[in-house]
Amino acid sequence: MDFDVLSREDCLRLLASGWLGRISVSIAALPAILPVGYLLMDDSVVFRSAPSSKLDALGRGEVICFQADDVDRQTRTAWSVSVVGRAEVISDEAQLGALATVEEDLWPSITTAAWLRLGTDMITGRHIGAV
Repeated sequence: MDFDVLSREDCLRLLASGWLGRISVSIAALPAILPVGYLLMDDSVVFRSAPSSKLDALGRGEVICFQADDVDRQTRTAWSVSVVGRAEVISDEAQLGALATVEEDLWPSITTAAWLRLGTDMITGRHIGAV
């Protein structure tokens, strides 16, 4: 099956079109892959996390991987974008205010969540199938 490596711009465009991804973190020295609702804000992946061992791992500055994708079975095409880096808790009041306007649109709805940001300095993507 043929695939194309995506440009940074294509990766960001595809991430902006999605809403559900997965993060990979280390919890108690074991890998964990967890679903997160996300959005793209200022070229960063932004998502929420409730107080948990996942948030503890993120707060320690561990490197994580975020991945989002989409598959169209009818056309037999797919894309996948991965971002690697250290997530940080968003504490800027202006950014938190802007995020409050989209809070209800994200899934899952977490009322006691912290907002986290993952920069897209290390981003890769692939498109599989016909263009």
